[in-house]
Amino acid sequence: MSNSGKKLLFGKFEIIQTIKKDEFANVYSAQHHYLGKRIIVKTLDTNNLSDQTVKERFKREAKILAHLDHTNIIRVLDFGSEQNQLYISFEFFESRNLREYLKQEKPNDEEKKRLFIQLLKGLDYAHRSGVVHRDIKPENILVNEKSILKIADFGLASATNDSGVTMKSTILGTPSYMSPEQITGGEISFQSDLFSVGIVAFEMYTGINPFAKNDINSTINYILNYDELALDGINSIPEDVRDIIAKLLKKNKAKRSKTCIEALAEMNVPVEEIRNKEVKNESVKHKWWLIPIFLILFVLVYYIGFKGSNSDLERRNQTISKEENPVRETVSMPTRQKGTSHETNNKTEDPSGLPLKKEEIIKNEKDKTEEVTDIDVSINCTPWATVYITDRRVDITPVNKTLQLKEGLQEIKMVHPDYPEYITRVEVKKGVLLSLKVNLDEVFGSVGFQVLPWGEVFINGKSYGETPIMRKIHLETGSYEIIIKNPDFPVYSEKVKLSKGEDLLVKHNFAK
Repeated sequence: MSNSGKKLLFGKFEIIQTIKKDEFANVYSAQHHYLGKRIIVKTLDTNNLSDQTVKERFKREAKILAHLDHTNIIRVLDFGSEQNQLYISFEFFESRNLREYLKQEKPNDEEKKRLFIQLLKGLDYAHRSGVVHRDIKPENILVNEKSILKIADFGLASATNDSGVTMKSTILGTPSYMSPEQITGGEISFQSDLFSVGIVAFEMYTGINPFAKNDINSTINYILNYDELALDGINSIPEDVRDIIAKLLKKNKAKRSKTCIEALAEMNVPVEEIRNKEVKNESVKHKWWLIPIFLILFVLVYYIGFKGSNSDLERRNQTISKEENPVRETVSMPTRQKGTSHETNNKTEDPSGLPLKKEEIIKNEKDKTEEVTDIDVSINCTPWATVYITDRRVDITPVNKTLQLKEGLQEIKMVHPDYPEYITRVEVKKGVLLSLKVNLDEVFGSVGFQVLPWGEVFINGKSYGETPIMRKIHLETGSYEIIIKNPDFPVYSEKVKLSKGEDLLVKHNFAK
């Protein structure tokens, strides 16, 4: 169908519906004239705009969302301007805000939990990208008919060292969803968003915002002074999420959940699922046609490789009597690996590639059938970690349970997405408690960055993204070469040596 004669906004958007309209900002559902694609367009009229921070926040929202690509965050497509008009175009996500969705669909507790998890996953990605949302509330959370959730409206979002926004002493947000530090003009951090998530989750399960009172002053006063142990309605929340929500709503940040990952871990969501699922899905979606090719290659390689050694191996295996019945052991491998290669197979070869003798085969199979024994285990890690014992995933810390383990030297690995893997060996003895306590901040060092105006950070050749990088980068002890690049300035480089527990801050101003 031709669009000739129809007025196009910014020369390319055909307005279908006005979703929201006020004095300066409008939101439209539109058709992209050239792409033939349904989109959402948000506009800002800067004529007679008395508060220029509104304009800066509009630009910042576009810039922030351009760097965020996650299933649970609304995706920006384009940003531009024409005369005194600014616009941002977003993916078209046919949905309702969370408040409307809950009212109309009335999801059960399990469905609510899935929404809760999606909210934390999306926010985790934003936080790892150095972004604090600062206005998490039901109206800024969208849900479609398939119960897919996306976080929207990053108009107040920023990073802690964003020079264009004051992260201290600036009260922004919706009062009944604010954290105590937001209300008092204190320092805003990822934990401020987590407090807001706690309120949203509380309201999702109970139908009420525990802090919303008759007026703003009463609301603010209650958030600052409420009794955490006697919060009205909390006992009606299902037990499997009640304590998690209560921890998100701690007034004292030191007692509040530190990260989204921490809250997700308490809901038994594996770190691997949080961090890797989206990448795997995209890979499968775009490369499904490679599957038959890989299968053919696998068959060819297996046939060629196996044929050469098959006859000799078969002759030797035939010398083993049927009564011996060698036991084949299946080893469960963890998803995350680093540094070493772990392979398990049933080929009777030594590292040189030569077939083993009959006596060695029998000895190896006997070793596999060694009896395990009940061992009491107590493993703690700060901040937290997924624990593997001899490559078997055990649990997320704290681990206090009885496990069936072999006696002798065992490898224990702790995996946290923001730290290098911690690996140690311990002696396992029957009747002796296996106790281990590790503080990852004391084992590894960390590096933070303050770069003006901005720069892309490389450590030993690996890119860690553009500043502002809000989180600390945790590294193993040792020497590192740090390079910071900005296309408008000469490259900055520095060599540092990192010790255990050391917290370095690298500062650089390209303009000086």
